[in-house]
Amino acid sequence: MGGALKDHCPNIEFAVPEGGYFIWCRLPRGIAARELLREAFRERVSFLTGELFYPDGRGQEEIRLTFTHQPPATITEGIRRLGQALRRLKRNRVEKAEEALLKPIV
Repeated sequence: MGGALKDHCPNIEFAVPEGGYFIWCRLPRGIAARELLREAFRERVSFLTGELFYPDGRGQEEIRLTFTHQPPATITEGIRRLGQALRRLKRNRVEKAEEALLKPIV
């Protein structure tokens, strides 16, 4: 999963764990996990948002990915799809920002 994240999601920060079943990731600044989750559903991939694990509301730009119970090829494909969702979300944000700049001020 770590290799796939490096290949398909280079803007996501993560550390490869020494043990366990999950990789915690920090999304690029300004990308909310809930927004990415909506886009990821379109790619038929899901994850848990970080805020589910914090009682104080933190974790909104974090996600938890599980790497158990799936073969490496399936994990790689899931991460590829996650990368597509992330790129689409960023592209949509840029397009909306450009539209806002082009609107005439009344």
